Amino acid sequence: MKKILILILALILIAQLVSAADVCVVVVYGGVGEAETDSKCINIDEGKNGYELMQGIGWNLLWGPQTSFGRMLCKINDAGTDVSGQYCEYSGDFWNIVLNRNNKWAHLPVGLDAPGDCWNYDINSWNGHYCAYEGDVLGFAFGPAGSEPEM
Repeated sequence: MKKILILILALILIAQLVSAADVCVVVVYGGVGEAETDSKCINIDEGKNGYELMQGIGWNLLWGPQTSFGRMLCKINDAGTDVSGQYCEYSGDFWNIVLNRNNKWAHLPVGLDAPGDCWNYDINSWNGHYCAYEGDVLGFAFGPAGSEPEM
């Protein structure tokens, strides 16, 4: 009986480890030449959306309200813009969100927690939202469209 109980507990622990994902986030505050960077890694349940991932990082975040595109990230540690109505104030700069793929940044075509299922990782697909997967590295760069962290 003890052996069966130990085996069941071991299987539960293994199942929890298999479903966990180590994901790292890199943030670049400011424009070119004045950029300051920060990074953190988190172990989170695989498949959690980007909003849940960022909430678990522990930075001071300001989010816009839930929309059909999901929540917009307006500020990270006081860098960014304030909320204006349903969105972040637009000043020409915003938080660009990129994913490391083969040591190159790819801009996400989906939001962090839009309605629907997990995004299928096809850069040409606009369906779903970002979900955490083992080994992901997300980048956030505040600046004009196309901004990204240095590799």
